[in-house]
Amino acid sequence: MVLNTVQVSYTAGEHGTIQGDLQQSVIVGTESNRVTAVPDTGYVFEKWSDGMTDPVRFEKNVQSAAAYTAIFKEEPKATVTYEAGMGGTIEGETVQIIDKGGSTTEVTAVPKEGYTFVQWSDGVKTPKRSDKNVPLSMSVRAVFKAAEETVIAAFDFDSETDGFKGNRAVAKVNGARTLTGSYPGGGKSVSLSRNNWLNLEKEDGSALLKGLEEITVSYDSRAVNYQAGWAFFAAPNTNKQTYNSEHYLGILDKGTKVTAERYNNNGSRPAVSQADSTVEWKHVDMVIESGKTTLYIDGKKKAETPSSHKLSDILGESGGIVQIGKGNWGRWRRVLQRTD
Repeated sequence: MVLNTVQVSYTAGEHGTIQGDLQQSVIVGTESNRVTAVPDTGYVFEKWSDGMTDPVRFEKNVQSAAAYTAIFKEEPKATVTYEAGMGGTIEGETVQIIDKGGSTTEVTAVPKEGYTFVQWSDGVKTPKRSDKNVPLSMSVRAVFKAAEETVIAAFDFDSETDGFKGNRAVAKVNGARTLTGSYPGGGKSVSLSRNNWLNLEKEDGSALLKGLEEITVSYDSRAVNYQAGWAFFAAPNTNKQTYNSEHYLGILDKGTKVTAERYNNNGSRPAVSQADSTVEWKHVDMVIESGKTTLYIDGKKKAETPSSHKLSDILGESGGIVQIGKGNWGRWRRVLQRTD
């Protein structure tokens, strides 16, 4: 039996990008994978070249090759969004549409019990803020710090004996344990390759993520020679994943892109949170909340993707497994990283 395929392509016009697979080989009669048109700061999505006005799209019952271009336009007003990171809320108007050059009304970052306010993602240190002379749309996130007992795992790799355990969690080494330097003042890092990765679990051997629905994964990393590596990978078990039927939560970290994937698929892939990257050291935060996945690079929000997949549905009742440096795809990737 011969399955005919056609090419479906998506292109971003000026002042925007496309999240998802830009060039897709689609079997005739099936559907393409979802893509999302994302405007640059100061611009909004207007429409696709075929007139469709929803920035998220996929093609059903594809019969022939097609090409679509996302069209963006300058926004007449500025939209200012104040978001709360895990562990807090925002008092005040969280989304404010104002004239460019105008000012916002005051908002306050309020920590939940067991958390304290740290700062806003753009460096503002006070929990109360009002922004003046706003030239473009902007989005900032209030960062909160959890009390010690709510941090489920922390590793600094500064010690051969103690650097691989923290907060009642352990990182078990598979293969060689290779420690090296990192950025100035950053301590040591662990080098992960095809021959060594880490399994994360509680000290008593139980699943690290069992019973959790919302988590934040934070780490510092540097990808080697633009190669891709699994900085974080959580799945129901160690079985090999199957394309379009994936069940895992992962961060694929490479020299050009960082991609946060949240899959509980049955026949197609949803959109992912993706951000541009470099081979230099960077700080990454992946925030998993009910209904969305958010990706931050060096404290700046880079992508947010809606998701209806609960963490417990992805990992199962057992809580699954957690790996650093390895994804269960039947092939190895490499990443050099230091986790906090």
